[in-house]
Amino acid sequence: MSKIKKESMELPTIEHEGDTWRILNTGAFRDGCVICHLASTTRYRKQRNGDNPIHMTDLIDAEAVEQALNRPRGFFSWNRSLQGAFMRGERDQRDGAEIVDCPYADKRKKDGRLTWSRAYRAAWRDGFQHAESETNTENRR
Repeated sequence: MSKIKKESMELPTIEHEGDTWRILNTGAFRDGCVICHLASTTRYRKQRNGDNPIHMTDLIDAEAVEQALNRPRGFFSWNRSLQGAFMRGERDQRDGAEIVDCPYADKRKKDGRLTWSRAYRAAWRDGFQHAESETNTENRR
């Protein structure tokens, strides 16, 4: 089982297979696991231009990765484009936008039926509120 370790102002880290790794990127979600591109924080390869961390790609428990990246539970089971809308909402909140500044319009079909636009608006709003609650928690400390 992977254990989470958070360091401020750096990429999120995770303990996996007895080593500490930085999570560089995440990929596909399958069977409760996420493919992660990891870089070691303790093992390096000597090269002419200096020490370079050893990299690895592996399946990591999705809950552990969600916790390390501070994402809501079940985040990696979402559609990738909805994940992007969530992360855009977080970024927009950190950049000083207001919740009424949602970039996703409420679109409807010609006959009045709904489209997926409301799902994107909801994901953006959830990301915005998630970042807002993080900011409020940090300010209380």
